[in-house]
Amino acid sequence: LRDREQLVVCDNVESIPGAPILFAQLAGGCPRLRLVVTTRVRLALACETAYALSPMATPLDGDALDRSEAGQLALLQARRVRPGWDPTPRERQHLARLCTLAEGSPLAIELAVAWLRLLEPDEVVRELERGTDLLRSEDPDVPARHTSIRATMDASFRLLAPDSVRALGAAALLREPFDREAALAVAGAGLRELGQLVDASMLRRAGGGRFTFHPAVRHEALARLPGDERSTREARHAEFFLGRLVRAYAALDRGETRERAWLDALGQDHADLVAAFAYASRPSEAARLAEAAEPFYRYLDGRNRFVELAEAWARAKQVLRAAPRTEDRDRALGLVMALGYRELA
Repeated sequence: LRDREQLVVCDNVESIPGAPILFAQLAGGCPRLRLVVTTRVRLALACETAYALSPMATPLDGDALDRSEAGQLALLQARRVRPGWDPTPRERQHLARLCTLAEGSPLAIELAVAWLRLLEPDEVVRELERGTDLLRSEDPDVPARHTSIRATMDASFRLLAPDSVRALGAAALLREPFDREAALAVAGAGLRELGQLVDASMLRRAGGGRFTFHPAVRHEALARLPGDERSTREARHAEFFLGRLVRAYAALDRGETRERAWLDALGQDHADLVAAFAYASRPSEAARLAEAAEPFYRYLDGRNRFVELAEAWARAKQVLRAAPRTEDRDRALGLVMALGYRELA
């Protein structure tokens, strides 16, 4: 290849031992050679240009099925399973829902649509809503790593170092797209660890300095987190996000920020704040609950999240009323009750 002008395409390079060294030698010794490489893990070469593949765009509804990548793939695969099939508007709606449940993953869409040989579209959707057990194939020509979503996840996790698996599992406790500060506090993942997980396609950059998971990766990472470590990380999660909430509320109270900016900033962590307050709604966390009750109430009230507010308050009152009386418990229950009366007023 040294003197040839050539395009070489290599697939699934992560499974080839020593591939980065080989490609570095080829790139350095063959000036007119061009390499197109697919891999779940970046080669980390100076000459490398990485193009990250995001999930396919999913259709908003059945009418948009033909105008989205995921919808087009679903229709193509469906017509292979059912030659000549022309789905009705209702069936198209179910196919659009299938694409959404598959999170735009081409493999998940192909595995789910294959079941149309036995099931109707609405039945496939109901099975997917119950879990991912349907997303498997026993076809003999399907590579082992593509026989199910779990097999794909297993292949990906085998590429990670044990420390990266633990960090990923802890980071999976983060619900919303999360920032570096949260990753470090909850998972102990600094820039180096985050970079490794992004390079391994286990995390995605979400913009604005935040990172996110594909739901299947998050589910698998949580399943691999040992129970005792999960308890420790959940406590760190609650401590970090309730601390962020309390500090932000204090800044609002001092007039250092406007309420709309305060609400918008905390809104980026909404699901994590709700989870953190739920964790604090237990007798052992009464002191933390008392500290966070008013800021959390003000936040949910300001964002018009009245159903979540009612649920959080009902849960907190139920737990605290059943707890043994202590100074922290009485203070937390008093605050929750007082804020509840304010809500009724």
